[in-house]
Amino acid sequence: MIIKEPDEFRVANAMEKAGMEAEKQMAFYLRRSFASDANIYIANSVRIDIDGDVAQIDHLVIHPYGLIIVESKSVTTTVGVNSYMEWYREYNGTKKGMASPIQQAKRQGEFLIGLLNSSAARLMDTSQTREARLSILVAISDHGIIERAPGLDIPQVCKADQVTDRIKAIVNRRIAEDKLAHALKKDELTRIGHFIIALHKPLIKGYSTPAQTTVAVAETSPVYGSKTTPEKAPSVNIPFCKYCNSFDLKLTNGKFGFYYICNDCKKNTAIVVNCRKCNQKAKIVKDGDNYDAVCPGCGYKENYCTEPPTKTDIIPVAAPIKQPEVQPANTVIPSDSHLCRKCGSEKLTILYGKFGYYFKCSACTENMPIKSSCEKCNSPAKLKKEGNKFTAICTTCNYSWHYHTNEISAS
Repeated sequence: MIIKEPDEFRVANAMEKAGMEAEKQMAFYLRRSFASDANIYIANSVRIDIDGDVAQIDHLVIHPYGLIIVESKSVTTTVGVNSYMEWYREYNGTKKGMASPIQQAKRQGEFLIGLLNSSAARLMDTSQTREARLSILVAISDHGIIERAPGLDIPQVCKADQVTDRIKAIVNRRIAEDKLAHALKKDELTRIGHFIIALHKPLIKGYSTPAQTTVAVAETSPVYGSKTTPEKAPSVNIPFCKYCNSFDLKLTNGKFGFYYICNDCKKNTAIVVNCRKCNQKAKIVKDGDNYDAVCPGCGYKENYCTEPPTKTDIIPVAAPIKQPEVQPANTVIPSDSHLCRKCGSEKLTILYGKFGYYFKCSACTENMPIKSSCEKCNSPAKLKKEGNKFTAICTTCNYSWHYHTNEISAS
């Protein structure tokens, strides 16, 4: 389920434009795979700014067992990692060092989990301790080349078109390990999704997130979070429904002033904000797009929130990415997206045995039977080997498609 599409923003140079296009392409892949999945939430271009402490997350995946951060990298030449896990990229024929996107995403994830911990009492139905496992994926754009040191296996790094299969493998592995014992409930996933969207502050002039209730960070053992969390995360100022704890609220004016209407349970929540100077109850006053908290006692005024920008306020600069064309029937379509059912590795080789072709995982030595069905009529398909390439052919309609390519030709 897509809960947030990528933001449009003004780009200042070709590098920023390429970065935005890479994020849009990754968002397209995520939409294709998870738009109809009710148990996986996708939030693109999430920017969180808490008192000047900013985290920019390209793509956030929220699933019943934790979070996956996908860091998009626009690469048209070569990006590499040496044996010391130091990153570099090729620029004008010269290799130059760069910050590790894995460490960057890890810091963002720890920051976000700290904020979730601070609001665990409102996000979770029970006090049961749950470990939010944070996974990191770095998506290298389709035209880039990944160069790894000999023998170095970095499962977090892959091409953009491989990311969705990696996500599915991570979630399936969590299910196999946990057996649904500590899975988040549907309403908990929904509240977490609303919470993160409420935290989002796009880099657009004139927008800020409403602030109502300050939630102090719990410095005890986390209820929702990893085993190691930041010692002190920033306070979170997010309004929520006092009846169902939802963050999906609408600011409305009524007989007694401004208040919130919950879009989930349709009940009302009063706005309570006190003057920062004299602690008297302040009144919300609208001035154009701005909502100010004005103290009737000492007259102190500060901005409470600003209406989000409309579509006309967001000016797209870069042209939208041309989406892949739909392949005609009987076209060979590359589909090397098979994963090991035991460890989630992509290092699979097709071998031939007593009962026909099967997959052999070179990472964990697991064997898996091959059961292929036609993409058109769903009838059984058989494999045909040509060198190290395997083609699946339908036994009913004769439709054929590329099934797998062995890295090293195997008999």
